[in-house]
Amino acid sequence: MKKKTLYWSTVSLIFSVVFAAALVNTASSQGGSWEQLSGAATDIGVGANGAVFTIGTNRSDGGYGIWKWTGNQWQALPGGGVRIAVDPRGTPWVVNDRGTIFQWRGGKWAKLPGTATDIGIGANGAVFVIGTERSDSGFGIFKWKRGGWQQIPGGAVNVSVGPSGTPWVTDSSNNIHRKMDKEPVLAPSVQSPELLSEKQARAKAIAILKGDPYGNTTSEIARRIVEAHMITAGTVCGEKVHSPLWHFHVVVPENVVPYGNNAIDGYLDIDGRSGEMVCARLPFLD
Repeated sequence: MKKKTLYWSTVSLIFSVVFAAALVNTASSQGGSWEQLSGAATDIGVGANGAVFTIGTNRSDGGYGIWKWTGNQWQALPGGGVRIAVDPRGTPWVVNDRGTIFQWRGGKWAKLPGTATDIGIGANGAVFVIGTERSDSGFGIFKWKRGGWQQIPGGAVNVSVGPSGTPWVTDSSNNIHRKMDKEPVLAPSVQSPELLSEKQARAKAIAILKGDPYGNTTSEIARRIVEAHMITAGTVCGEKVHSPLWHFHVVVPENVVPYGNNAIDGYLDIDGRSGEMVCARLPFLD
């Protein structure tokens, strides 16, 4: 009798172990698991295209080292920072320990105007920073617009940006806010037979931009277009949007501008159907 009891106890134990393992495997397949990667970091940013960058733990001028994930390891970039965000094209924007803001352009860091303590970028390319001047509930909040920072109401200490460009912030009292003002509705994937595809719209934009200072070849001008998305509502160039527009962010690095000492950073909007220029904030086009 004792042998039989021992036998069934052993079978029961084996069944329980197998059943528990099956549950673990099922839970793992349904909920996934965390994979620890190599390295160490103090901040991380991921672009809409999947590009991943971190602020490391190794001391560097400007804060800590800046690293890019190559798919199997971390590759060091020059410079240092304390906060990082990544735009939809995979370009990192960094704030260093002196509050200086940088954007990675042409293999080097380009200094942008203003100062900040935090930065966030939406999947549509909208960029927001928390400034360095004291404000109610923290520091001022600013949005990148046409090559400069435009202050918006409120104060905060941290910022992150939703896929459609809505900023979410936390303030100095740990309250959470999101901006509810109506912004242009950005719809990168909105297309219909009568609308230009992004490829067609880019070709129209390149034709408009052709010539100095934007370039004289298709490939050269294409490199100047750092972002493209469709706008279906809101206000552009002071006018209400009544029909879809293709919106292009155009940047010409300082070292290739054939005149002057400043980089060109502006916007071009074309009709979503005809491809004709609607408005621009660019030299020789505005």
